[in-house]
Amino acid sequence: MNIRSIFLLILMLTLHGCSPAPDRIDWVEMDEALMHQQGTGQPILFYFFSRGNLYCELMLRSTFADDTIADMMNRNYIPVRVQLTQKASNDLPSGKQLAEAFQISSVPALVVVDAEHRPVDTRVGFLTVRITREFLQDNIDPLSVPEEAGIPVP
Repeated sequence: MNIRSIFLLILMLTLHGCSPAPDRIDWVEMDEALMHQQGTGQPILFYFFSRGNLYCELMLRSTFADDTIADMMNRNYIPVRVQLTQKASNDLPSGKQLAEAFQISSVPALVVVDAEHRPVDTRVGFLTVRITREFLQDNIDPLSVPEEAGIPVP
């Protein structure tokens, strides 16, 4: 067993025993996000994940638990969680179909989608707080952000 395997094993055991991280992101369902986007023009931020995936758990417990990341996501995007095993419903695609449409082949993954439902930017794999902050800041469209929200300066 190499060092990386030992580290991941210890990390998984540690995470398994921890209580869930507080969820600071105001996640919305996909149908709500599409309706909200029609009215505001705000970009949708899809977070593709799979339950039990170590890197998805790390994103949840570290990156998304960060106050700055949560604030940027809640103010400037319409955040939507998409579990790969999510079933299709009400004319909405399944998690797998949506991932395929955005060419997502592994998780975790973030996809920013504009008001015309075109992908603007994508990141696949575990993202640290710093990298996520840069990704979010780079994809903020000042014209799509409600006036009362503003753009936080990291």
